[in-house]
Amino acid sequence: MLTLLQLSDIHFKKFDNALDEYTEMRQRMKDCVADYCQTGHIDCLMICGDVAFSGNAYEYENKAKPFIADLLERMGAEVKDVFVIPGNHDKNREAPGKHTRAFLRDGLLYDVEADFLLDSIKREEPDTLKNLYAPFHDYMEFANEYSCLSGVAEKMLSDSNVGFSDRMFWNYKLATIGDYTIVLNGINSCLVSDGKDEKGHIQALPAMLYKTVQERKVVNICMMHHPMEQIEKGVAIESQLDDLYAMQFYGHIHKQSYKKGDAIKVFSGALQPDIYEEEDKKQYQPVFNIVEIDVQGDTLSLTVKPYIWDWNTEDVSFKAGKQEAFTLDLTRQREARTIHNHQNRNLPEGVTIRDVKIRLMSYSHYHNIIKEMYEDFEVTGDKGKDCIRFFEQVEREGRIVELNNKLNQYGR
Repeated sequence: MLTLLQLSDIHFKKFDNALDEYTEMRQRMKDCVADYCQTGHIDCLMICGDVAFSGNAYEYENKAKPFIADLLERMGAEVKDVFVIPGNHDKNREAPGKHTRAFLRDGLLYDVEADFLLDSIKREEPDTLKNLYAPFHDYMEFANEYSCLSGVAEKMLSDSNVGFSDRMFWNYKLATIGDYTIVLNGINSCLVSDGKDEKGHIQALPAMLYKTVQERKVVNICMMHHPMEQIEKGVAIESQLDDLYAMQFYGHIHKQSYKKGDAIKVFSGALQPDIYEEEDKKQYQPVFNIVEIDVQGDTLSLTVKPYIWDWNTEDVSFKAGKQEAFTLDLTRQREARTIHNHQNRNLPEGVTIRDVKIRLMSYSHYHNIIKEMYEDFEVTGDKGKDCIRFFEQVEREGRIVELNNKLNQYGR
């Protein structure tokens, strides 16, 4: 069985905890997780967007990262067990190029050839692609520390050239349960969330942002911020997602709900919903989920255990809500290719390429290892960019095992 801690819409703001109305609530949440882990186990933390409120570095460095570190300590987990995707609040909408992005928004939303438009931009106009990713800069610096950037996002952050094979979403193997491999996919639904049009906060989701391949004996999970009701042509895209992703996790709505059809969908609610009036407390309650995933034969089971903040009791704490359980027949998946082994087979058992990347990022003297392996490598002092460019070279030259051994020598 695989157990996830699912959060969304934390909205960390740029002010001291003493002025933060949610400071006590977050502490109670961490206590609740610690209590659960006394008898249970949580394998990984999954944050479905809107980590920050304004997408600036202060919110990530001084609020989000310490909070995540505290949670990991209570879970008995590591940095490699964290998975994040961006929400619309994880953007600096005043980043340079906002007028160009306004034109791109209309093209990606309403052009019938939007998929081919984005493909052409990726292949032929990388500077335009940089414009789309510019508002995510501080978020990408944050997400890079958890190795939760797509290949394209890594290139945007490191100012490297985007290659044909660089994808616009990331995926990682979480576990093998029975005969099935569980793969988590992170999707950015916020490329055009700079403005609001007559339809509301409608988003674009071109195929390049989500379209993976359904492989034999693989259960694909996706996590993204916006549900299909917020996506232009969402009905048609939802049908494709249901073919590809047996489980889907969403944020943004601030209210928890579920949907079961050809796939199981969990709309997580908000850990820290915006509360402007007392009436809002009746509509939006802070919530987080503990999600259990299991596979028996060809049957997938998913159990959601919500923990809900009760505004109205003197003993303020998270209370266990109504548990929901779902099953899905995995034989519905069409015949597909056997999964490719994306790991380096020469790494020690249980160690993945992603693990090595995260260990490098967490090492303060990373430049020593870089120089040992590539004496002529230009170290700029920008840790995120240096590590991305260095790791690309290591992967390209097949030196992952050597890097892992050096990290072991340095005690990392």
